Amino acid sequence: MRFYSSFFYLGLVILFSCKNLKSREFEVFSDEAWKKNESKLALEYIEEAIRTNQKEGRLHFKKSHYLQAEKRYKGALNSIEIAILNSEVSDLEYSQKAEIYFHLNKLDSSFFYHDLAIKTAKNPEKALISRAKTNFKLKQYNNALQDVSKSIELNSQNLFAYFLRGEIFLNGLQKSKNAIGDFSYIINSDSKLKKEYPEITILALTMRGIAYFKLEETDLACLDWKNALDKGNEEAKGLIEDFCK
Repeated sequence: MRFYSSFFYLGLVILFSCKNLKSREFEVFSDEAWKKNESKLALEYIEEAIRTNQKEGRLHFKKSHYLQAEKRYKGALNSIEIAILNSEVSDLEYSQKAEIYFHLNKLDSSFFYHDLAIKTAKNPEKALISRAKTNFKLKQYNNALQDVSKSIELNSQNLFAYFLRGEIFLNGLQKSKNAIGDFSYIINSDSKLKKEYPEITILALTMRGIAYFKLEETDLACLDWKNALDKGNEEAKGLIEDFCK
């Protein structure tokens, strides 16, 4: 009897392991599709992963992220709530929930979860950036600036934070000189810092050109736009045609 019982439990372990392996395989396919900006395909794969492992909170978190990219915000909210039920809640879940509520125009809930993310995070750098983006969209530029500056204090190597602050200075607070400082920092940074955002130098060149143009330094603006175009930013072509001789 004990032999059959042991054999039965061994079979369950093997079956469970096979399901986990299959789930992990679909998750890898999903990650690869996401890296190629194929959000619909990534979503299909992650749904297959969930079918074989429904209680893995990480998978529901990714599904929520992909649904948000597809602007299916109600579905994204449902998935993030399932993720929270099935995993140890982190500031990332709270931040994502806050962003979803923002897109659903439920701003009180959005700021509630942003605040919760910042309070619960061991390192609130990313949560601060998320709230800064929300404040920026709401044209609360001073609050956005305060949040992103705090995130830079926590991690001075996150180039996206400098880019966001440059945008706030340029398009929000109308402080073009400050914006040039942040965009220049990105352009002149070590290439190792740019691996996470490979196109950030091109974008920073384009934005710095706009800042120079606002300061009526057209030659410097055109030089940045031409460099951006040479690096593959086709949007810079229109700026050159419109404003450069």
